[in-house]
Amino acid sequence: MKTLTEMIDVIYGDKPYVLRQHIQKEVLSNVSYASKGFLWEDILEKFMPHTDRCPPGTAHMDFTDGSDAKLAVFHPRKDPKSGMIIRYEASISGIRTKEGPLRVCLVTKSLSNGVDTLDYLLIPNQSLKPYLTGSNALKVSKSPRGGLTGNWAKYQVKFDEVIKPI
Repeated sequence: MKTLTEMIDVIYGDKPYVLRQHIQKEVLSNVSYASKGFLWEDILEKFMPHTDRCPPGTAHMDFTDGSDAKLAVFHPRKDPKSGMIIRYEASISGIRTKEGPLRVCLVTKSLSNGVDTLDYLLIPNQSLKPYLTGSNALKVSKSPRGGLTGNWAKYQVKFDEVIKPI
């Protein structure tokens, strides 16, 4: 799964185009929108028959294998002098209480061709331990050329890997 449109169509393909377009707009907005996470959870539930989705409100995890689903959107960061994009940043929030790995979907909003692309991370829980104090969010960066950078880049996987049994 490579684009946000494809992800939305997998879950909402039987719904009117205008609704699917609205969902895409909401996911890409800067507003905290609870359904962003539910969209990614719905995708994982559909493609992970090896585990079950936990009931709403279950603490510390979204799936019975202990994993948690996170969706974040990259936003451009510009150089204040030149106005050029120097990097993209996404914030993965709500990490302190997680007991298992994070299955992360990162959305990069298109600035030119209208195709919003997806990246995936599978972050083992032990890698979160140093971040359990201080901020309750992980910052992920992406270069303007498209590659993930920084500490979290080593956890980048393909879609088939982010859905595999743990």
